[in-house]
Amino acid sequence: MGEGRIADWIEKLEKISGTDKKIEYQDKKLEDQDTLKKLDLPIFKSLRIPLTEIYENEKLKSFFSENKGVFLRAVPSKKLIEKGLRKKFIFGNLLLSECFEFLEREIKEEKEEYMLEFSEWEESKYGWIIISNGEKIIAEISQSLDKLAHYNQTPLSSAVISFKNNKTEINWLKKEEQSAENLLKAISYLVKDKKFEKGYFEGITTTSGKNFFFDFKDNPIYYNI
Repeated sequence: MGEGRIADWIEKLEKISGTDKKIEYQDKKLEDQDTLKKLDLPIFKSLRIPLTEIYENEKLKSFFSENKGVFLRAVPSKKLIEKGLRKKFIFGNLLLSECFEFLEREIKEEKEEYMLEFSEWEESKYGWIIISNGEKIIAEISQSLDKLAHYNQTPLSSAVISFKNNKTEINWLKKEEQSAENLLKAISYLVKDKKFEKGYFEGITTTSGKNFFFDFKDNPIYYNI
């Protein structure tokens, strides 16, 4: 990857012959969450409900009674995605009534075409990105996952990690002690039998010190590391 950011590396990789086709937009957030769960990675507890079934829903009322922080995603169907619509989301220390108001404001038509996912939410201290091809990892961490992934925030720490002679070899491209420690904790969940779980992973470290995987992608373009 060199000395640059992961986002810069991906942009350059997309321009290489054979990988210059841009990744088409696909909202697979719900499937990605299922993958993270199957990999037995720490994720926020969640509840899925069709938009048309949220009112007077006892499971939803129970979810809000148990969780102060909530992340709500409204995921459109494939039909709506093909029309150009994208998922909508809101998060924070939310009341159920605030989520209802958000949905009524943002989704006025074809409500039957939306699936909702309500997840736990905690304020984050760090956000991190990890890319693994099974044998090697590139990873970086900063104060904000959203800014790290989309808005050119410079990472606090970044590293290239691989297995050599049955040992883990870490090459720090940049290192700030506390963030580096949290990044290694996140990476440790991906170590399985002297190999790494394969994929593109995003996640956060909360202010309480817990790590949660937040997003997953599986595309060959990421594995030329």
